[in-house]
Amino acid sequence: MSRSRRFHLRAFISMYLVASGLVLAVTGIVCYIKPAGRVASWIDWRLFGLDKGAWEAVHTIFAFLFVAAAVIHVILNWKPFWNYIRSRVEKGLNRRFELGLATGLTVLFLVFTLAGVFPFGTFMTLGEKASDGWGRGDATPPIARIEKYPLATFCRLLELDLDTTLERLHAAGFTGAAPGVIVGHLAEDSGVPPRELGRLLGVEIVR
Repeated sequence: MSRSRRFHLRAFISMYLVASGLVLAVTGIVCYIKPAGRVASWIDWRLFGLDKGAWEAVHTIFAFLFVAAAVIHVILNWKPFWNYIRSRVEKGLNRRFELGLATGLTVLFLVFTLAGVFPFGTFMTLGEKASDGWGRGDATPPIARIEKYPLATFCRLLELDLDTTLERLHAAGFTGAAPGVIVGHLAEDSGVPPRELGRLLGVEIVR
């Protein structure tokens, strides 16, 4: 095998860090604006075919992989990395004002973020508003995670007559409707979000 065709681990790790960083940027934005869990499940929210859980899984897994790749990158480049850090520190000690300012701002930004001080708190509030924007009208379930309950419990919690509910569901084509079936599974098997069952049954939205 020619030298130009040999596998270069350093180059691979560097390129992987860039690629996974882009994935984290995209998933981070999606997680910033995604709806709350109760709304996402009720309306079967998806973006580019992925539901809320899938986006969160991709973001979490790639975050761990990014950290792992970063550690490998440091190990592979430890000597030049250490020399660079040492030279930066030595120069930094000669630039005490800049070093103090950088350290102070880092601590200040951390404190302001935790305390919700402007503009950090405003940025998070905007994300919450974007997330809450998905839960308008009947997009909000009457009871959080109610689609996780069996149909019999669903009817009891919403004060619906079970026999009448079963008749309406069967007439509408939900042939799998039964007292013990999970509402979310019934909706998924029928190819509709749980919200459609709520609309069919005249479920009122309780905020």
